Amino acid sequence: MTQAEYKNYLPFTSDSLLTIAIDYYQTVNDKASLGKSYYYEGCFYNEQKEYIRAAELYKQAETLLKQTNDNVMLALLYNAMGHLDRKNDLKKEALRQFKKALYYSERSGQVYHITMNMQEVANSYLAFDKPDSAGIYFARIVPYLDQCNESKMATLFHNIGVYNEDYGNMDLAERYVLKSLELERDTANRIGSYYALARIYRRQGHLHASDSLWNVVLDGMTDIHRRSAVYRRLFEQNVTEENYEKATFYANEGMLYMDSVYRSSIAKEVAEVQAKYDNEVLLRKNAERKSMNIILSFVVLVIFIVAVATVYFIIYSHKKYRIKKEREHSFLIAKYQQELDELEEKHSESEEESEKFALLIKEKEEQIEQLQKKVKSDKEAEGQSIVLEGLAIDVALKKKLREGEVLHVDVPQFKAFIAYYDKLKPEFVQALKKCGLTDYEIVICLLFSVPFSHKQVCEVLYKSSETLSRVKLRLKDKIKKSGDKEAIALISSCVDLYL
Repeated sequence: MTQAEYKNYLPFTSDSLLTIAIDYYQTVNDKASLGKSYYYEGCFYNEQKEYIRAAELYKQAETLLKQTNDNVMLALLYNAMGHLDRKNDLKKEALRQFKKALYYSERSGQVYHITMNMQEVANSYLAFDKPDSAGIYFARIVPYLDQCNESKMATLFHNIGVYNEDYGNMDLAERYVLKSLELERDTANRIGSYYALARIYRRQGHLHASDSLWNVVLDGMTDIHRRSAVYRRLFEQNVTEENYEKATFYANEGMLYMDSVYRSSIAKEVAEVQAKYDNEVLLRKNAERKSMNIILSFVVLVIFIVAVATVYFIIYSHKKYRIKKEREHSFLIAKYQQELDELEEKHSESEEESEKFALLIKEKEEQIEQLQKKVKSDKEAEGQSIVLEGLAIDVALKKKLREGEVLHVDVPQFKAFIAYYDKLKPEFVQALKKCGLTDYEIVICLLFSVPFSHKQVCEVLYKSSETLSRVKLRLKDKIKKSGDKEAIALISSCVDLYL
């Protein structure tokens, strides 16, 4: 019963049944079952935060399980011991326990235990500020990733992505975090991955995509402490980027949540103290604290008003400066273009000064190119925005599918949906495009690959069963006529069209 509760992440009810089990297995001399019972009783006391008792029970389990050939239980035991040492800030001992857990998980051959324990060893090295050692273990996980397609492994991809983010490998970081989002079912964990993806896109220079994800993070994050931290990060980020209008907004929101965090912390502290001391001294201290809070709130309010006024002034000045620079750029582009035209005319008229004019022309062309790059940079993020829109559509479709409801996809949404799958499964999407399929036909293939049933695809696309059947026959005929054997084989592996 305890094992079933633990594996389903349910809170333990009590250890009374475990006591009965331990007494029984001691009488029949069943070392494997007795060791497992001690392990789960240790897990019970660990959950109750009675760490000394938990450690004693884990050691009793270790003595017994080492006399068996149960590599899976030994891997679980040393993993639990590692986490217990980590909670008690015993970093060296935790690393040693996780390495033992990895040894036994590799002997068991179970991919889930192997990858999770490699991750714990890597995280332990990061705690010692040894990124090179951590990187070795993260690299050892990579060959197993093709086998990691269960939702419980989503955290693994998230952590590998964050590691690559921390050490500048943005492309790998993006790839692994997107895979984490594909597997993750827990809403709170998905918000954490969106948070990581927003940071990655920001460092890649995809500002619009990053801003869209920040909105998703803030809409879904309910914990006031984490929201306060996000607003603080956004405020600092926008100040660094000299986007003072947004910085003011996030400063304002951050102050509100900092006040909520402060009040929450004070309320919790007062409640704990009152539970222990209900006397006159406590009441007097609470009164003094209340007075200090009033004074502090007044001081914070004054500082906030001054800060907002300052930021608004900076924003106003910056806006005027930006408008001025934009006008200067437009004037310079026109001026340089005119000069370029004049130089080209002179170049054609005078062969003697052709070399001089050629250099001047090149210089002017470079000046024009540099100015035009500023206009081009704003367009580069549009591709990422459409990928995010497609991701949102895919998530909504799968959620409605699990809930037994219907979500329709309209024609204007096709390009976003295809763009997301082009990022997620590029070979599959490119194979469909090679066969000359329209966007409508590509979307049908993608929906069947999710997989959706024939009836569900009809509902998603507002089509009758007969219409969808005709479209399927037409697209299958297109695929076969393309004659691209590699594309046909790849499509057949992703969607069952009986090609």
